[in-house]
Amino acid sequence: MRYEDEPYVILTNKNRDATLRLCRHFGLKIKTTDVYTGDQGVTKTENMQQIQNRFRGESFFLIDDSVKNLQELDIFFNHDKNTLTLLFASWGYTGPEDAKIAREYGYPIFRQTDMILLLDQQTFLS
Repeated sequence: MRYEDEPYVILTNKNRDATLRLCRHFGLKIKTTDVYTGDQGVTKTENMQQIQNRFRGESFFLIDDSVKNLQELDIFFNHDKNTLTLLFASWGYTGPEDAKIAREYGYPIFRQTDMILLLDQQTFLS
């Protein structure tokens, strides 16, 4: 499924080829240009700046399974005004305490089913 009215991209530290193979394996139709990776040492902050410039949006939803990544992006992008709504992914490479830490920092905890529902609502960006 492609959310044309609410475009999504993948922002990851993993490499592009592996990310695209995983997407194809799980049936996620995404264009190569919609995958922002850590290839050549590009950081999530640098990639998020590219995403903001590309879509010219004032606010974005971002979900990550690393509290550290959420904190870094929060400090950089939400310093003056909230441009990112940061959500903690409870699936993936998380430890038993990660959800508790994310909650303490104020990041909502999302399961995969929560994310699918959010995307299916088609109203989350309005």
